[in-house]
Formats: sequence, C-alpha cells, structure tokens
Amino acid sequence: MEMKHVGGWQIGHVHIRDEVHSTHHIEAVDYFAVFKHDLGMARLLSGSPYMVMSGSTLPYELLVDIFGHLSPSHLAQVSSVCHYWRKAAFPRLYHTVYLCLATHLDEFVQRVHTDDAGSALGDQCVFPRLRRFYARGGEDPDWMDFFDNPNGNPLRQFFVRHPQIEDLALGYANESCYYNDIDPAGIAKLFPSLRYFEGPVFLIPPLLQSCLAEQLEELVISDSWLRDEVDLDTKIYGKVLTLPKLLKFGIWADTVNEDILVNMLRIIVKGANQLEEIEIHHDIDKADYVRLASA
Repeated sequence: MEMKHVGGWQIGHVHIRDEVHSTHHIEAVDYFAVFKHDLGMARLLSGSPYMVMSGSTLPYELLVDIFGHLSPSHLAQVSSVCHYWRKAAFPRLYHTVYLCLATHLDEFVQRVHTDDAGSALGDQCVFPRLRRFYARGGEDPDWMDFFDNPNGNPLRQFFVRHPQIEDLALGYANESCYYNDIDPAGIAKLFPSLRYFEGPVFLIPPLLQSCLAEQLEELVISDSWLRDEVDLDTKIYGKVLTLPKLLKFGIWADTVNEDILVNMLRIIVKGANQLEEIEIHHDIDKADYVRLASA
C-alpha cells in the first residue's frame, strides 16, 4: 500500500494483482471490475476509517464474497480503504480478540463501531471463525442478567451466535457472584465446543456436572479471592468426576481458602487420570505442602 496526501488528506492506494480476478466466477456481471472501480473511487475520498465510502457500488454481501478470495495481506490492505470495507473484512481478518486493558477496548470500538453498533452486536454480529474469547479482569458482566434473562442479555446472545468457541476466559469482580443454581445442561448447550476454560469458581460446579467435563483439556479457576460462595461442599465435593481429557488444572487467586484449595485438588486429581500440569498462583506455607501433597 502506498500513502500520499491529497488536499490535506492521507489517502491509501491499494494494488491488487490481476490474477485475483481469475478466482471469481460470477456470471452476467463482472463484479470484480466494479470492485476495482470502487478502489479508484476510494482514492478520491478521505482516508478516515470511519467514513462509509459513498462511491461504493457493490452490495455488502458481494463485497464479503470477493473478500473471501483475497489473501490475508491483500485483505488487510483493502480493510484500510474505508469503514464500509473494514466492516466486511473484519470477520476474516481477526480470529482472536484480546481485551486486557480499557485502552484495548477503546481501540476495538474504534475499529468496529458503526451508527447501529448496539443493534449489530446484540442481534446479528457473527465472527464465523472465532475460536477464542478472553474477557479477563475485574469487571462485572452482570451475571444476574446473564442467567436470569438469557434471551435478552447481549453477552449471552453473543455466545449463542458463536457455538464454535473452544477457548474461553471470563473475568470476575468481587461481589458479582451468581448464587442461584445454574443448569449444567444449559452451560453445555451454550458452549458445546468448549475445551479450555478459565473463570470464577461459581461456574465450576455446573461445568463439571455437565457433559463438557469429558471434553475439557484445561481448567483454571480464576478469582481474586477464592472462597466458597456457592456451597461447593454439596455440589461437587465427594462427587466422582470424569475428566478423561484434562491435561492442566490451575487455581489463580490472590487470596485462597486453604480448604477449597485442598478439596478442589483432591476431586480434580482423582477424576483426571491424564493430568500433566497443576498451576497454583498463591503463596503456600511450607506446612501446607504436606497437606496438598496428600490430597
């Protein structure tokens, strides 16, 4: 891509090799010629990524189809032409989105924002190749609404539209625990492809009680303060778990109730005969190592 300034604006010139034309087989109309025409129109417009190119003559669906035949490097180039093209290219460009800081979220919004962003994210936004979703940190995703209002919660509906997610990390904020019973079958239906999970302790019982337990390869409990808020004693302690594929188990917490630590290790180790790695992010007193080892 070449950059130059025209009338005070920075304009991107995108060059697509002619052989790309041969990959398209659209009868009656040479849509690729229209696509190249739109590239020419783009040179006359502002370089702002938030401007919809008024000269674009291709329907959105056809633009998406054409982008499906481009190489990743060419796709990245055309996504810089205007916001309309960026929106069409985004699902094919990004497989993983990490939102670790507030500034990352702001940048993400700048990339995908449209006037109807709220309705798009709530009702129709789909990333067909999304496999990994990480939302770590101390924010409260409103778990009460997530479970009590399944048809109206935007985050839950996002997961419904992406059943192919296999690597999931969810953050946890103090005092945001969901105390009511969670249906294990509902969790399995919501995340049918899940293989790697990191999240708060209150999500662990329904997860381990569901059919997903047999396909989990990595399980990490991530709480700032690990304590029994959901009656683990009656829900999973003493239960016989089957975790045939689990290779890694972790407890990542700044503060840990030692009884929870020992009991969770005990049931996981007994149920996971293929376990290869245990990772604990907590300072353990020397005297407690004996208790942990005997678990």
